[in-house]
Amino acid sequence: MIQKLPFALIGLLILLLGFFLYTEHKAPVPGEGLMVYEGTNYTFSYPDGYVVTPTPEGVSMVRSDDTVAPIAGEGPTGITITMHPLNEGETLTQWLENGASNYELGAETHTSALVNSMEAVRYSWSGLYEGDTTAFIQGNQVVAISRTWLSRGDHTHAYETVLRTYARQ
Repeated sequence: MIQKLPFALIGLLILLLGFFLYTEHKAPVPGEGLMVYEGTNYTFSYPDGYVVTPTPEGVSMVRSDDTVAPIAGEGPTGITITMHPLNEGETLTQWLENGASNYELGAETHTSALVNSMEAVRYSWSGLYEGDTTAFIQGNQVVAISRTWLSRGDHTHAYETVLRTYARQ
């Protein structure tokens, strides 16, 4: 019986070591798999597997697999960052309600939010796709970061990553 004890301990140690290595390997590493986009006056991180394309209004971001739009179909769902001019003295709430946004396509209610310590508003809307937008003032413009989706979880992680890492340059 005593001779079997060292083998049992060695076996137990091997199992513990294997478990430790397995869980250590599976643990997420901060920043792993994130890409960085640097625009003219802002930067943000986004998950690998997305393609960011500059547009006249800002940027568009779709999954790599969705870069080709379907024949006779609409574009894919994804994330957009758009810049909108703000009239002098206009508040964010006034901008939402003046028809320049897609705010009226939803319940016309919003919640307060923060984007990298900047006061923002967050609202949902429905059009060709379902959507969520977080908007805030940067300089003399409104920045609107939107996510369109067909299934509620579509692009959620990427959207939250962009919101969490968006920064002015």
